[in-house]
Amino acid sequence: MTEKGFEKNLQGLGALAAQESTSVDMNEADRERFAEEKAAALAEMVELTQTDPQTQEEVYELQQKKSLLMASLHEQLKKLDDPSAENIGQGRGVSFDANTGAYLMREKGGSQRPITLGEITTGEAWGQQYRLDASVPRNVRKRYLVQRTHRQLHELLDQQIAITEARSWFNKDTGKDTAYEAIARRAETPLLEQGAGVIAEKLVSSLLTRLSIDHQLPFEVVESNAHADVEYKIDFTIHIKDNDLGVSVETNEKAHDVPIQFTTKTALVDIEHKQKQAARASRHLAAEEGRTVEKIAVVSVPIERIKMIVAEWKENQKNRIGGPDKLLSRETQERIFKNILSEVFPDDVVQRMWSQTEIQ
Repeated sequence: MTEKGFEKNLQGLGALAAQESTSVDMNEADRERFAEEKAAALAEMVELTQTDPQTQEEVYELQQKKSLLMASLHEQLKKLDDPSAENIGQGRGVSFDANTGAYLMREKGGSQRPITLGEITTGEAWGQQYRLDASVPRNVRKRYLVQRTHRQLHELLDQQIAITEARSWFNKDTGKDTAYEAIARRAETPLLEQGAGVIAEKLVSSLLTRLSIDHQLPFEVVESNAHADVEYKIDFTIHIKDNDLGVSVETNEKAHDVPIQFTTKTALVDIEHKQKQAARASRHLAAEEGRTVEKIAVVSVPIERIKMIVAEWKENQKNRIGGPDKLLSRETQERIFKNILSEVFPDDVVQRMWSQTEIQ
């Protein structure tokens, strides 16, 4: 099933999940009618995906979790203007110093440490949690809530896609079933305990996200879902935003969205193989999803140094801020930054952006 088709069918389950959350207010006739509608919807999903009832029950339970997340987000957004409401989020406290424009994280003993919005945003993926108090500007607290919920919804959608595709008759013994099953198992394992390739990919996307937020660069990193990962080998996409760096996207032959296929292999034969995969994936995207993609950029980053960084990060993880990408040397950060973004922007613009990251 295509990505669009799967998500379209999930919308129906979403409406049912939201309705079930209020089922305590239903009378007996309404509950019976709801049970029939739910059974029919799940049976339709079984037929469309060529899976089994148990799998679609699991998909539905994940959809219920997504509905609860959205309900929680709406409640928290209502409290943004309530001075008596609790701080936003949970974990280490973060305040804002209006005089200096700096964000400060409170530590045990009452001391404070500078922290950036980029570190707050990327830290949660690595097990960091923050609690934003009322001194933090309202728009920042709102964005934090929305981004955190979006990340959680993305993880649940990945699970829904992965368990469905792993057990679908369409993928049986194709190799795709194994790939999807591996993604489904990630939900059971903390990021830092997963495979080196998965960790390296997240570390690189965290680095780019942190730099783009903290230095207001004209791009954002958009995480791929399980379908794009397995079917098209897209690990993440660089989305170009409106900017004031003199980049005219329409005239410099660069697309607004450039999918990135990430690899930790450095041998030429491996990179060439990845490039052929990317070329096929571009054609399939156009044919199957109706998306026009000029190319999928293949970027190679050696994994040895990344493994060392992650090991160092684990040694004192409780006292860390943000993610392990901060431990990369400035030289390594520059190499990763330029290797990836040179596939998206002209070289002179990439250099200007990199120079901008030196400004603290």
